[in-house]
Amino acid sequence: MASTGNEPQRRRRRWPIVVVVLVAIAALVTGVSVWFQKFPPSSATGDPSTDDATAMPASPPPPGALAQTPGGCIAGTGSVGAKSFLEAAAKAPHTTTGAVEVAGAYQRWGARSPWPTVAESEQVVKALAAPEADASITGLPKRMATLNAEGSIGDARLTLSDGRYIVESAARDDVVVSTAGTVIQNGQPVPDRAQTNTFTLTWKSGRWMLVSAHPTRSTEDLFTNGARFAGGC
Repeated sequence: MASTGNEPQRRRRRWPIVVVVLVAIAALVTGVSVWFQKFPPSSATGDPSTDDATAMPASPPPPGALAQTPGGCIAGTGSVGAKSFLEAAAKAPHTTTGAVEVAGAYQRWGARSPWPTVAESEQVVKALAAPEADASITGLPKRMATLNAEGSIGDARLTLSDGRYIVESAARDDVVVSTAGTVIQNGQPVPDRAQTNTFTLTWKSGRWMLVSAHPTRSTEDLFTNGARFAGGC
């Protein structure tokens, strides 16, 4: 699985080294491309003006936004296990929103430490790898075996509470979506640390199945132009 990444030459001393290791290795786990760069902070929003004459018009939704906002919590809160992810994928609707939710849940499931076990990975691949899936999906158990042999790197996970998505293309049974989430280490968000990926999904056997996971957009692009996930997970 191909993955690209870069890291600024100057790191802030307060960022734990273990987090740098986490996001770098997570790229190998789920096909996530990691950019160690700043992304634009969320725009602050205050109370709307009560004066219609001075109130600013609402901004148009970002390109790729959906009328029904995908939720970042379809697989539950905190770290996502294989059971909760598969249950979430099974109930995701046959809509573009449903495909985006499955992609986000898969990203949360794979990018966590302690790592998913080989058995979990095999379970996910067996249930959700499409017949035409490439090695970025089917090779997951082998990569997890390597990571688990090397050992956990502590308590860390991915959150979509400030996550973004862009629907690259959508047909009735095929969706391509780019997603971005941020890193939580020991219960605290890590500034300027984000993971992005572009997922191809197809509807088969009554569920959204994974075809590939290859990054195509930068973190800055997604956080600038992407639509927000709903929910705080």
